[in-house]
Amino acid sequence: EVVEPQKFKQALENNPHTLLLDLRTPEEFQESHLPNAVNIDFEADDFESQLKSAVDTTSTVFIYCRTGNKSGQTNTMLQNMKIDTIIELGNGFESWEAQFGN
Repeated sequence: EVVEPQKFKQALENNPHTLLLDLRTPEEFQESHLPNAVNIDFEADDFESQLKSAVDTTSTVFIYCRTGNKSGQTNTMLQNMKIDTIIELGNGFESWEAQFGN
């Protein structure tokens, strides 16, 4: 499910025991990220294996990147891994910052 920032924020607040993945580079992550996010760099050579080891098929997985491109691709990967619930921040972290600042 791809959602706008307000709905993403509400879903995170209602599901505190979930996995929140930041798919941006470590440099972008260091600059600013959502609280409790785990950084897995989409550009890393072993991205897919990191992703597989990070996720639990029964949990809700929240994902975001900078603009929504990498999270869209990751959403497809997670679906192929049979993840039950995937919530993607539409238009990425840029849309979050535009709405809430950082």
